[in-house]
Amino acid sequence: MLTLACGVAVAEAVEVATGVALALKWPNDACVWRDDRWLKVAGILTEAGSSANGRHYAVVGVGVNVGPGAHQSAVQRRATDLKTACGRDVDRASLLTQCLAAVENRYRQLQDSSGGRQRLLDAWRERASATLGRAVEWD
Repeated sequence: MLTLACGVAVAEAVEVATGVALALKWPNDACVWRDDRWLKVAGILTEAGSSANGRHYAVVGVGVNVGPGAHQSAVQRRATDLKTACGRDVDRASLLTQCLAAVENRYRQLQDSSGGRQRLLDAWRERASATLGRAVEWD
């Protein structure tokens, strides 16, 4: 659920900061539709565990392609960046601020026992609707 919450939050933050609407593909990829295919703009990875004293924790990593990089051609066919997607430079401080605020909001929603998780799942499904129910292939 934490990965889904962060995916929704990142997509919301990118939209506020840049105007670029992102869809969620699988549980952890944020993508834009360009040239008849989904291009990855951001990814979310979560790892959970327990410390030696028995405390539980989760670490969430978020990577956002803000500007174009020196990608290999194979990566360029599957990914893009926000500068290319919105046609202008992206204010990184504003994007970070929006991401942190959105993650906090969605994390609080996870903790809300009066339907917060269902509202989060609904938000995730809405952003993932283009890929839900589709066949998956990989090499």
